[in-house]
Amino acid sequence: MRILVVLLIQVTLAVLVSGLILPAVLFAVPETRTAGPLPLAVLVGILFLLLRLAWPRRRENT
Repeated sequence: MRILVVLLIQVTLAVLVSGLILPAVLFAVPETRTAGPLPLAVLVGILFLLLRLAWPRRRENT
C-alpha cells in the first residue's frame, strides 16, 4: 500500500511541475506548439523518472 501512495505522489508531483514548466517550454521552443500533447507527455515522463531516481529509498532495519 505504501508503494502505491508513493507512486501516486510522484505522478502527481510530475504532472504539477510539468504544468508549471510547459508554458516556458512552449514559449522557448516554437516547434512544440504544433506537436500536440506529445511535449507534455514527454515532460511528465522525464520528471517522473527523475523523481523516481531522487526519491529516498526506505531503509529496512535489520
